[in-house]
Amino acid sequence: MTSNSDGRETGAGFGLVDLATIVTVPGILAAAAMVWRAGPEGPLPMHFNAAGQVDRWGDRSEMAIAIATMGVVASAISIFCAVMERQVRDPAADRFTYRLGRIIGLAAPALVALLMTAVTFGKLGGGGAGDGPFLRLLMGGMSLLFLGMGAFLGRAKPNPVVGVRTYWSLRSRLAWDKSNRLAGRLFSVIGVVGLLATPFAPLPWGFHGLVIAVIAAGLASVVESWRVWRSDPERA
Repeated sequence: MTSNSDGRETGAGFGLVDLATIVTVPGILAAAAMVWRAGPEGPLPMHFNAAGQVDRWGDRSEMAIAIATMGVVASAISIFCAVMERQVRDPAADRFTYRLGRIIGLAAPALVALLMTAVTFGKLGGGGAGDGPFLRLLMGGMSLLFLGMGAFLGRAKPNPVVGVRTYWSLRSRLAWDKSNRLAGRLFSVIGVVGLLATPFAPLPWGFHGLVIAVIAAGLASVVESWRVWRSDPERA
């Protein structure tokens, strides 16, 4: 670790998140290449409606492009967060925030790419049925992702990447802390309940319930940021 001319700590060493990046991004791109070269010609499901039914079909080239896009998104988020992490003034706090952003930015595209690849090669029964394994695995993956987010979101510091970023939370540190702690608790509960319900919930209603719960948690956190900001004497 070194310090630059304005006193900021830089040069964070190679860590587990860096290792995850160099494994995940090439893995997603390799999946895209495999679909492009060896995937079935089609038709392949490209878009699903609210009931989990396919409402648009495509070919393997379109699927490969969609999967590769997930790799580009994961790479862009990881690079941005890595650069920001190495420029922070408080390594003990702010670096954690950007590492959390990198983890989320890798996990979400990787989940989507994995499911798209599995659908392409028929490992999920075609992925077209609303009561089939595709929607159930998506529900489980999202639940796991929100559980992980919830466990750490309350520790995030103000940043341009992750957290409850509202007009009010960005102008009041108290509003930021309280709204993100609330979001973390709610996402943790949603994640646990979602994981427990994934094997048994009737679909697509179980998946719809998960999405509605996440939206409600987000709205509650936004309202909390406004409520705390309004009563904070140190607000900007």
